[in-house]
Amino acid sequence: MRKNSAVGIGLSAFVIFTGFFLLSIRRLLPWEQNGLTPSGQPVIETYKAPRENIWADLNDSEFQDILNYLYTLPNGLNLTRTGNATAWDNHIAIIEVLVPNKTDALRYLDSEAAVPPRYARVIVNHGATEQAGLMEYSVGPLPTSQETKIEPLIWPYNSGRNHVKNPLPNYEDVIRWFAALGHEVSDIVKDLLGEVNWLVTLGSSFCLRTE
Repeated sequence: MRKNSAVGIGLSAFVIFTGFFLLSIRRLLPWEQNGLTPSGQPVIETYKAPRENIWADLNDSEFQDILNYLYTLPNGLNLTRTGNATAWDNHIAIIEVLVPNKTDALRYLDSEAAVPPRYARVIVNHGATEQAGLMEYSVGPLPTSQETKIEPLIWPYNSGRNHVKNPLPNYEDVIRWFAALGHEVSDIVKDLLGEVNWLVTLGSSFCLRTE
């Protein structure tokens, strides 16, 4: 009996020792330490989110769809394409995704509610008015269809309005003023910074090289 017990204990110890040894060897394999397969190829792990990403940015197709909708369908925005617009025209300043209301997002994430419809947040620089301003609109649902509407974007703000005044609508004149001012004060800059080799005015920024 004692001999059989000793043999059993010995076999158990051998099995345990072998298991630990193999696990140690496996942890030390160089390709696994570096995230590689035995053939040297990277290990690619894939994951699938349990829910659709309702905060994803607008893709190229959605962006182009919105532009076509804003420029081709009749609306009260009186837009000029940005490439042709001046400070006195209405033109698009920003187009980005309008994230869902928190209530709608939680309803979707915590239950079996439908995915909230996609909307875009569009900021228009209104220059062709007596009072220039930046106005925000919601455009959706996306993709555009007969149900899509352009509405003042008010609900994210406590002010109850979707616009702010633009105190500097004609920024091009201001840039030209800075450029002229830079040349007028060149003697002052020379006295302050020393001999100036050249002065370049780019927009409202001045590049100085001194010795």
